[in-house]
Amino acid sequence: MILLLGSARSGTTWLAKIFDSHPDVLYRHEPDFTLTTTLPPFITADALDQYADSARDYLEQLCDVREPQVIAKRPLFPKRYRTSTQHLLWYSHLALATGLRRIPVLGTRLKASVPAYLNPEATVRPVIKSVMSMGRAGVYARAVAEGHVVIIIRHICGYVESVVRGVRLGKMPGALHLNMLASMPQAQRRGLSADRLRGMDLVEQCAWRWVLQNEIALETTRGLKNTMILKHDDLCDNPMAAAQKMFAFCGLDWNDQTATFIAASSGQSENGQYFSVYRSSADEAHKWRTSLTREEQKRILAIAHASELAAFLQS
Repeated sequence: MILLLGSARSGTTWLAKIFDSHPDVLYRHEPDFTLTTTLPPFITADALDQYADSARDYLEQLCDVREPQVIAKRPLFPKRYRTSTQHLLWYSHLALATGLRRIPVLGTRLKASVPAYLNPEATVRPVIKSVMSMGRAGVYARAVAEGHVVIIIRHICGYVESVVRGVRLGKMPGALHLNMLASMPQAQRRGLSADRLRGMDLVEQCAWRWVLQNEIALETTRGLKNTMILKHDDLCDNPMAAAQKMFAFCGLDWNDQTATFIAASSGQSENGQYFSVYRSSADEAHKWRTSLTREEQKRILAIAHASELAAFLQS
């Protein structure tokens, strides 16, 4: 199993589709939105062993989530683990399930699951992407000890710019769950209460969320050989090299399908679609330099420099 973790608006979807482009990968797109868990939203270093078994069971369940929104995040790619007949059956079943989801019954949407249609003799590598799991990164990494975890971290200014822009466009929720953030040990040791966070503007709240979420992920996975930290800027500036490095780390062979997708998805000019994976990766990484005011950049960087994450500010 391969886990791809990161905060929302940190390039996780593009990263995930790079992995999904591999013909052996069975991809699950944010299945933890569909199948929730009783695991705490953040698990500190002293509680990792307590939740390891529950985390392992939950991750195995996530691999089996087969609702259309989880298995069919576009673009879709041909796979080696399905025969041509299985591909046809899978696409047909997917179209039917997607159509059923659009039919409201008594005010709710019908739920439909799509069979995997896997060739039992083929190699299959499950990949799960989550933007809800930075607080559980440490326990998840230990739960998949034989698997691999890639954590992507975006430059704080790029992250804040993207979230704030999304809120203003109505694409992202404005509420940042400040009570939950304030309950994290990383917040408590700084005296960051919920009231103090509420007294800040959205730019500063987002900056602190970047610090707190990334800190707990790094602190609880430090020293684990199955965990790789990826800088978003490195992926954007040289996506082919970054992808090859990640695939080698995760034991995936390099392939033409992935190379073709990276070339197509990283070289396009801005298309105006907030959630698109097709855009100029170089422009995306450095857009914040002109989108944020100098004063906003100064305030954001001051918060980042108050943490141990200075290495992720280099670009």
